[in-house]
Amino acid sequence: MTKRVILDTDIGTDVDDCLALALALSSPELRLEAVTCVYGDVLLRARMVLKLLALWGTSRRAGRGRSEHTAARFAADLLGRARRAGVA
Repeated sequence: MTKRVILDTDIGTDVDDCLALALALSSPELRLEAVTCVYGDVLLRARMVLKLLALWGTSRRAGRGRSEHTAARFAADLLGRARRAGVA
């Protein structure tokens, strides 16, 4: 029985995400449903994934996610609130 997975990646930053994609595509235990691309230039990252999928000969979906880390956004919001309150 195969396990359905979605790969969430910041592909293009380092080689590890390309290897993870290749592993997910070649594993008989996994069924890769889609790939999401996060952080930075998410459109460029999605294009990279689509090219790799095409080279692999598959038509799985790739989508863009957030271009920033949620934790960084939370920290910036928290700092802004603290400054408005005169604490920071």
